[in-house]
Formats: sequence, structure tokens, C-alpha cells
Amino acid sequence: MINIVLMAGIAVAIAILFPCATGAQEMRAVNPIAAPAPLPPGAERVAAPKPLDVGTVRANVEEFTSKWNAGDLGGVISDNFYEKSRFQDSMLSNVPKDARLKVEGMGSVQTLQQVVVDDPAGGRMRITTGSVTVKTQIEMNDPKQGFVRVPGTNELIFEMIQKE
Repeated sequence: MINIVLMAGIAVAIAILFPCATGAQEMRAVNPIAAPAPLPPGAERVAAPKPLDVGTVRANVEEFTSKWNAGDLGGVISDNFYEKSRFQDSMLSNVPKDARLKVEGMGSVQTLQQVVVDDPAGGRMRITTGSVTVKTQIEMNDPKQGFVRVPGTNELIFEMIQKE
């Protein structure tokens, strides 16, 4: 009986002192390689994109803000937005009714992709996917804290369609 316990003790000591070569391995995240977005059917990528009109982008940001304040983002969010209806339901149930979104300032406007496609009504259309950095502030009345301001910086990805 003593020999068995001693042998088991030696086996445990050997396992601790000389770990096995097939130990646990590291888990790595898969990082996709950046690639251009697929083009819509019949679209041609623009070699030298035209700059976006900052005034038009600003007007669209203001429209987004007014829709957010009204609780009706359905008209300004793309149908391609992942889980659009779930996002809208979350906005209705989680955002306080008296919360107001204010634009404090707009940063850089960038063109991510610009393509030209045939317009079904005739002619051509320029479709631009872009991004804008917006400094925002949410203001609301909290029952415990009183008037609350929550500042933030957001990146809005947008698509603009213009007739050529």
C-alpha cells in the first residue's frame, strides 16, 4: 500500500516538474483582410471621387437628429442596417421619452466609396458612401440626478444618391 501511494506521488511530481508538450494553446481572433465593398450590379467605381458638399451632409445630420428626437428613425436608417427593427424597438424601450439629441459640432467628412450606376428613370446616378464624425450631447431629466447631459462623439455612415 505504501508503494502505490509513493508511486502515485512520484507520478504527480513528474507531471508537475516536466509538463507535457501538448499544453493548452492560445485562441486567436480572426481578423478579416480589408477589401472594397462589392459593387451593385452595373455599377462602375469612380477613380477620382468628387468631394461631398458639407452643407448637404450637415443638413442630413440635422434631419437625423430631428428624427431621433421624434423617435422615428425608420425613414433615415437604411434597410441594409443589420437588425434595423430590433434597433428601433431598443430605442423606443431604452431611451427616455424626454431625451433630446443635440449636435455640438461636426468633424471631418470622408468619402468611403463612390460609384456611378444607371438610373432606372433614365440617366446616371452617383452613389456615395461616406462617414462624418459628429460631437453630440444627449440632454434629459433623470428622476434621481435631475437634469443630465451626456456628451459623446459618433461616426455616422451614410449613403447619398445624386443625379448626374
